[in-house]
Amino acid sequence: MGPCGYTYLDGDDSTEDYHLHIIASDQSSDGFVIVVSVSTLYRFADRTVLLRAGEHPRIGHDSFIAYNFAKVQKLSDITARMTTRPKLVKEPCTAELLKKVQAGILESEQTENGVRNLFREIYLR
Repeated sequence: MGPCGYTYLDGDDSTEDYHLHIIASDQSSDGFVIVVSVSTLYRFADRTVLLRAGEHPRIGHDSFIAYNFAKVQKLSDITARMTTRPKLVKEPCTAELLKKVQAGILESEQTENGVRNLFREIYLR
């Protein structure tokens, strides 16, 4: 599994309630990446980055990037989980979609500072 732009399903294994997740950054020098979650569009959703049905094969209806759930994770932990659960690995993002998602990391008021700081460390230094 390669990093930036790869996607996978993650969530509650017991109920199989999964959301599409996108690895939205390259790996930091200490092995961390930024992961964002896609969620169904609703009235009070963060509208920084809206996704339309078909922008990714797993997006079947209008959705948004839930930057309030963006997180920093060890790439090795993600890779280990996907190795044991290969059915959760999905098609990578297009370059256009990835660029849109990455722009929202700094634009969204919902993004936590730790996520912003890692993004800046990887791309803006």
